[in-house]
Amino acid sequence: MQLFIDGGEIQLEKLSEMGDPLLKINEIIDWEIFRPILMRVRKDDYSKGGRPPYDVVLMFKIVMLMSWYNLSYNSAEFIINDRLSFMRFLGVPVGTKLPDENTIWDFKEDIKNHELERELFDIFNQKLIDYGYSLKSGTMVDASFCETPKRRVISETSLKEPEKLLENEAINVTLEETETAVLVHADDDKTEHILRQTDFDARFAKKNDIIFFGYKDHVAVDKDTKFITAFEVTSAEVHDSRVCTQFITPETIGIWADSAYLTPEILAQLTKINPNIKINICNRAYRNKPLSDTQKQENHLISKIRARVEHVFGFMERSMCGMTLNCIGLERAKRDISLKNLGYNIKRFVTLSKPKKIPKRLTKGVICPFCRSRAFLVDFYCSIHYIICLYLLNLIFYAFSEVANYLEIAHLQDEYELLRLFIAESILFTDKLIKQ
Repeated sequence: MQLFIDGGEIQLEKLSEMGDPLLKINEIIDWEIFRPILMRVRKDDYSKGGRPPYDVVLMFKIVMLMSWYNLSYNSAEFIINDRLSFMRFLGVPVGTKLPDENTIWDFKEDIKNHELERELFDIFNQKLIDYGYSLKSGTMVDASFCETPKRRVISETSLKEPEKLLENEAINVTLEETETAVLVHADDDKTEHILRQTDFDARFAKKNDIIFFGYKDHVAVDKDTKFITAFEVTSAEVHDSRVCTQFITPETIGIWADSAYLTPEILAQLTKINPNIKINICNRAYRNKPLSDTQKQENHLISKIRARVEHVFGFMERSMCGMTLNCIGLERAKRDISLKNLGYNIKRFVTLSKPKKIPKRLTKGVICPFCRSRAFLVDFYCSIHYIICLYLLNLIFYAFSEVANYLEIAHLQDEYELLRLFIAESILFTDKLIKQ
């Protein structure tokens, strides 16, 4: 069956009307800022011939698609050849030869080998500062698990005591002891295959009676904008509080965190780094020492701000197809989690760059609370109608105040004066909104 694609622009136009998120990303993000860093994965001399490499920005866009949609290499190859919206995002017409899964693998390995993931993250954050985001309104810290497939053959005890691998009947290995570590060598093809598919860097962790296996993404998030400003990747068993103070600088004005970070060591380190820092860490209850009502109220006030850091991980789980990793080893986990954090910041920037939608009730008109007429204006609270009513009310209350003063009725005079001052403040506030 022959496929006719001459009408592809009809589908693309329909996708644009429905709000293609990739199209909006392309309109807002300047991908060329990443090119100087990405070019370091290419050789300087291609005079020996061979097929020209794919454009580094094209490859980087594919990598970001993998982060946003949590795609494997095989799925990435399939989907960039299948979806019109993905082809438009990559800037290639239908019929263009696109990279296969091995080429994508090689490019991501080059990013890891050249340690570019952190530089890519930092250069985008610097661009955010250039756009006017200060990223210094305060720091919220938290961590989340990034799970990997659990190992079945090799136990946690075997990792801590490699000599116990020799007792495992499912594998045949030889141990080589060096000055820094004990190396494990496979004695047959089956064991070699098992070892290649075993993540020796990932660890188990238990939280709320749930067992996790993999790594942990420790992040520092700006309080106002919810951008990730810094992060660290560790294995899953590392406690949240062990990766905290490295996110704090002498310029940090405040920190918000849950009770897991409430330790004397952290408090001492925070005040040492910045004596003027505002510490907002939730209080912790201990055995036979429940929280007092004052501590519960403090926790409530802190959590109203600290909870915003949970929105970051929630967005990754729900809108970026989860935080599960499809790689083996700590170095690759650092690369993929770094790219995941970068992908979140890009999405967040696109969200903040969108014009705010006007509620439908404002576009249809509302009833003025003063004169009871319907104001058919886009934004009623910044409308000329609203200002006129405020000025008229101010004049009326001023007249009542003068009458009360003339009749020497003190309590009425004070009440009218207070109302008039309130109306005057409302006028000033409205003028400020209009200027903004």
